[in-house]
Amino acid sequence: MSEVLQEAADGLDWHYGVAREQYYPSDFGKKSGRRRCDLVLTPSGRELWGVEDTDLFTPADVCPANEAVWLEVKVAHQFAEGGRRHAGYGQQWRNKPVDALRKMAAEPMIHEAGLLLIAFTGDEAIIDADLEQFEDVLARKEVLAGFRQVRGFDIVERNSHTRCTVALWPTVLKSTDS
Repeated sequence: MSEVLQEAADGLDWHYGVAREQYYPSDFGKKSGRRRCDLVLTPSGRELWGVEDTDLFTPADVCPANEAVWLEVKVAHQFAEGGRRHAGYGQQWRNKPVDALRKMAAEPMIHEAGLLLIAFTGDEAIIDADLEQFEDVLARKEVLAGFRQVRGFDIVERNSHTRCTVALWPTVLKSTDS
């Protein structure tokens, strides 16, 4: 996954500041058990500031954690090496993406977040059905997510994959209004 994640980060870097593998704000300062987020986007030229409060000594060009966009990235492959069906393909859609959405929604200092799924499949019909099934899993597990945004494109065949689809579900976070 790290190669795909790096390519996603490089592509986003054209328009945003991109920080990889950042600790969740409530885990800053902890010595162990810290959770990390795959990608954190800030306005271009502004570094992520993970501390909740800013003061007179905070650099002016930072982006507080609550103003950044936090993205958990999951990659799914329908086929394994040699074009064999990937035995864990269905599982890639169930637990980890659901856990990622729950983790982000529970973080009090994150106000903008989403799950970014990058899926490699044999054709568009497969991914369309899988996206529907994933949203059924979300409903059954009572995980709230916003309406997905999907973009797909054909790719040069590799391990029987001819389609790459990128789907983004924004998290439904707790209101920050008092």
